[in-house]
This record gives sequence, structure tokens and C-alpha cells, in this order.
Amino acid sequence: MKEQRTEAARAVAELSATYLANHPKMISAKNQLLNVDRQFRGEALKIVSALEDQARIAKAREAS
Repeated sequence: MKEQRTEAARAVAELSATYLANHPKMISAKNQLLNVDRQFRGEALKIVSALEDQARIAKAREAS
């Protein structure tokens, strides 16, 4: 996923040298970057949630 984000950011940077922000190619590239960022954040939230669950389980085991 990190490679996807790097590629999407590179595409935005390359296109911005040629096109204005409202050009369809720029809009598409920026949307792709936003989608990758959303996926990245979603995965990060899943990891945090799993770690919180593990911490709760560990505390419950200690308490019993």
C-alpha cells in the first residue's frame, strides 16, 4: 500500500507540472491519492483497534 501511495503522489506531482488543478487528469490523480490515503488510514485504524483489543484482553487476564 505504501508503494501505491508513492505512485499516486508521484502521478499528482508529475501532472501538476503540466495541468492546472481543475484539469480532469489532475482531478483523477488527486482522487486516486485520496483513495489510497483513506485505505491507509482504514488499515491503521484496524491495527490500532486490534492492539486495543489485545490490551483489554491482557488486562482482563491479569485481573482474573
